[in-house]
Amino acid sequence: MIAKEKLVVAKALVPKDYLRGPVFAARPQKGGRMVQIGERVYEIGGFSPLDTEQVSPALDMRHGRACFTMLSFRSSLDGGDTISFSINEFCHRYAASQGGRYARDVRRIITDLLNCYIRVHHPDGSDSTYRIIERVEITRKPPRRKPKTGSVAQKEIWLDQVRMSPEFHSLLLNIA
Repeated sequence: MIAKEKLVVAKALVPKDYLRGPVFAARPQKGGRMVQIGERVYEIGGFSPLDTEQVSPALDMRHGRACFTMLSFRSSLDGGDTISFSINEFCHRYAASQGGRYARDVRRIITDLLNCYIRVHHPDGSDSTYRIIERVEITRKPPRRKPKTGSVAQKEIWLDQVRMSPEFHSLLLNIA
């Protein structure tokens, strides 16, 4: 007799508004975009609050994946407000690769997160602007591994004291 396997259904706990208007687009965006979540309209990328000639990048799933990878370096969503990691460790958690070209692509994605602004248009007509990553300290440290024979050891790039904005942090706590 052949045993039937049970089908296990996994549920993802996200706000239903997120499914109607995701913050992170499914594919790369060429400019800013607007998403309505509940009664608020989120303007994501495509502007700079201080320099009208500068255009900040829009966010897509690569950026969302990077945000959740950053959070994986925390012990919990509400414990402490800073994160520290090396680019090598980040690349390994992001997609199990630490190659040079891949690391450059990941650094561009992190740079996008640092330079992207989100403007929230509130129902009362006011708006507020913030970035996902509020603060970061970048350090270069001696490598933890020994270099290959005959090669020059390159320093590791660490992102220390990464602090997400309180607005983005509270959004994550609401999801959790």
